[in-house]
Amino acid sequence: MTKKILTVGADASLQTAIAETLSLTPLQAQSKPNENPAEGHPIVGEATEEPAENDRFELVFARETDLSSVQNASPEPPQLIICHIEGCCPPPSNRPLANSYSSAGDHPGNNQPQWQSLLHHWRQNAATAQVPIILLASSDNLSSARQGMELGADDYLLTPVSPKILIGAIQARLRRKTSAEDMQQQTQLLAQALKNELSSLQNELKDVKRAEALKSKLLKQAAQDLREPLANINMALHLLKSAGCDVERDRYISILESECVRELNMLDDLNNVQTLLTPNNTSLLQKFQVLANS
Repeated sequence: MTKKILTVGADASLQTAIAETLSLTPLQAQSKPNENPAEGHPIVGEATEEPAENDRFELVFARETDLSSVQNASPEPPQLIICHIEGCCPPPSNRPLANSYSSAGDHPGNNQPQWQSLLHHWRQNAATAQVPIILLASSDNLSSARQGMELGADDYLLTPVSPKILIGAIQARLRRKTSAEDMQQQTQLLAQALKNELSSLQNELKDVKRAEALKSKLLKQAAQDLREPLANINMALHLLKSAGCDVERDRYISILESECVRELNMLDDLNNVQTLLTPNNTSLLQKFQVLANS
């Protein structure tokens, strides 16, 4: 995957130095670079290690450092931003930075240095709020670099800086960003899994409650149905005691036997129904309208 790096405030020689550090050619150089940068250039020395093979970079350089130009240089959010503090010049007087902000409350104020205004915008904009920002500043600007950290920058490098340190800082920030994105994705997947599990448990609880309600209803109905055979048995016993002949006694005994069998069958049926009425079976039986909805 190609990782876009947006560089703001870099002159032509700094653009070339950054591109050479990452083994690339600048996509938007403002002018031809100096072949021999002067001593004190922000990046000095030769790269002692090449970027990892899986680190494919696309460099985009903002020609001007006002917000509109920066946004035009990279319409889509980059994976990383390098901002050169000394290279961020105030915008032309006929194009104040505040006018470039689209939403109310996003105006940082015209009295701020331009790099602070850009930093404020990047951190207030949802699309770039999590994009790593590395500040480049001279040792004379150490206080500004530290202030940038307080305003939301992720790292700062004091110039002159070696290519090895620059590569290391870029790779470290991109790795941290990737790790944070992976963690966020895992958190989202876990949250979705927990949500699905909770929904499943809630459905199971509904099925259990439905099954218990049906069991209670059937037990109540069974208690009423069982009273009839018991009443007949009780009556047959009473009549058997007062029977005057063998014919009457045989008749009452037959009634007792018949009602006892009926009672036993009803008890067996009740036991079978209770075994059948599991939460899953209850939903299935209701689905096919074998049981009425409670």
